[in-house]
Amino acid sequence: MKLLRYSIIAFLIAGCSNQTPPGSLDIYYRPFSATSIVRLTEPIMLTSAGTQAKIVDAEEISRLLNSLPRTCDPSDMKEADMDLRLLIYMNYADRRETWKAGTFSYHDSRVGKMCKMSPDLEDQVEAPLSRFRT
Repeated sequence: MKLLRYSIIAFLIAGCSNQTPPGSLDIYYRPFSATSIVRLTEPIMLTSAGTQAKIVDAEEISRLLNSLPRTCDPSDMKEADMDLRLLIYMNYADRRETWKAGTFSYHDSRVGKMCKMSPDLEDQVEAPLSRFRT
């Protein structure tokens, strides 16, 4: 009986823990300080990002995801109005999640919120991307 009880507790703890990390990340990036003559939407970023990378190394994926903000200061900006500088596709076995940021806000599809971007957050997010700059 104790074994069954401990097995159920272990199952519940495992079920409540963080989900498995994505198998890969697709990154489309332009420095936040970069200017553009057009608003960079998601489709435009796919072809116009100065830096594109596919990350498959689990340690690198973890490092990049840990640089993303964990809290949210809600923004009134609409996702469709963003002028993107960073687009990250998180590729899981059964789905794709998106994290995207512009100079004024960011959107995380995992939580479905628009949040304010600050210069400090820009620095935090850009730090691990510096090695990918072209």
